[in-house]
Amino acid sequence: MWQRAAGDVLGIDRGPARISLSARFSPEKALAFFAEEFGRVEVAELPGTSTVRDPDPVIARVASCRAWADQHDVPFEGATDRARALVADHIARHGAYEITCLGGVVEQGGTRR
Repeated sequence: MWQRAAGDVLGIDRGPARISLSARFSPEKALAFFAEEFGRVEVAELPGTSTVRDPDPVIARVASCRAWADQHDVPFEGATDRARALVADHIARHGAYEITCLGGVVEQGGTRR
């Protein structure tokens, strides 16, 4: 959503990607990191989906990225307004807006840690 809204405001195909805190420690990276220390480890993936029927929760999340917008010279108010319009349009057409995520739990020898 950020990339599309920022791109629309900046007049380019895709705006800059927001900083993803989980990108530094993905389930795949966790597996390799912990395997070095603990030998046999597994990652139990925990996929999730949030379904919203009102743009406000999505826009609250978008608004939490203000520092990111400032770092990349993205007009914050314009990108936020554009994101609201995109989400509202999607909800009007499909009845809801879905956000997916993927977390995980690292297990050693079948015991959750």
